Formats: sequence, structure tokens, C-alpha cells
Amino acid sequence: YAALRKELAERGVEPMYAELQICDPEMAARTEPQDHHRILRALAIFRQRGVPLSELQRQQSEPIEHPFRLYFLYADRAETYARVDRRVLDMIDAGLVNEVRGLSAAGLDETNCNALRTHGYQEVFPYLRDEISQEQMVENIQKAVRHYVKRQLTWFRHDARTVWIERSFAESPEAVASRIEANYKQQTSNLKEPYFPPFTGGQRGVI
Repeated sequence: YAALRKELAERGVEPMYAELQICDPEMAARTEPQDHHRILRALAIFRQRGVPLSELQRQQSEPIEHPFRLYFLYADRAETYARVDRRVLDMIDAGLVNEVRGLSAAGLDETNCNALRTHGYQEVFPYLRDEISQEQMVENIQKAVRHYVKRQLTWFRHDARTVWIERSFAESPEAVASRIEANYKQQTSNLKEPYFPPFTGGQRGVI
């Protein structure tokens, strides 16, 4: 990957995007011409394996062939959001801004590195450019993480395979694990064949 970054610096992004259009046109069509990270990642996969990344992604989307159950832990929403807000403040205290400042000094930001377009990073760059205040930066991070939590809840609500585990933050991980184990044994004890939960959407189970 370091060699590809060096090549990018020497050739520029346009020739490398053109190469991606030839070796993996499907991935190129889903990638912005200036998205260095995705372009280099796709080229790295193709050069190492000789297989387009888009093809590998299709293979990985095939149904799982091993028995499993899907459990989702959730807690009181207000308490969860309050913990999110406190966690963001802890991240700031632990040096998040200085970490992002170092990335910026290295020439990286949310416009040229896909990994930095995630909550906790992409909100700091506008602050470093004096576009927003520190208070607004913190609020933006907290809001982004809360929205992420909400999206997770929405996603799993539509998957009928999900068994929802309501837990309190005061409950130990061992206690939660014991409840999950008990549920799994109860649901699978009479099965003669491996259990493959169907994806049907709709109702959900709660324990």
C-alpha cells in the first residue's frame, strides 16, 4: 500500500482512476474520481490477487453456510445517548483534537481519506480550519454518534432473525452472556439439523 501511495504522489489520481476503470469498471463506477482511499484499495486488491474488488464483494455477500443466531444488545435510549455524550467528552480529553491535528499536518483530511469520514474525525477538521467553535465541534460529534446508534436500531428492527437483549448498563457482561447462552440452548436443544435463521423481515424476538 505504501508503494501505491508513492505512485499516487508521482502519477496523480487521474491516471490511477483510469486504471481502475479498466481493471474494475464496476468499482470505478461506485467511486468518486478524487476518492484516493477507495481507488488505492481497489487497485491494491486487483494487483495482489488478480481479481476485481467488486467480484470479491459479491462472493462475500453469499449466504452464510454455518449455523448461527443473531443477538442485539440494547438499553434505555436516554441512558444510551447520555453515555454517548460522555464518551465523546472523554475522547476529547484523551487527545482526539491533537490526533486529528497530526493527521492534518500529514496532508490527510475528510476530503481525501475515506477512513476520516467517520464520526469523531470528520467533525474535527472544520474546527481546525476555524470554521466552527470547539463547542459546535463537540455537539456535532455527539449528534453524529447518536444518529449512528439510531441507524443500528433501525437496521436490526427489519431483520426478523434478531433476538433483542434488553440490558441495563449496571448488568455485568457475564450476566448478559449467560442469558444469551441460555436462550441459545433453549432454542436449539431440539434441533436435529443446523439452525439457519431465514431472513424474512417483520417481527422480532426479545429476551
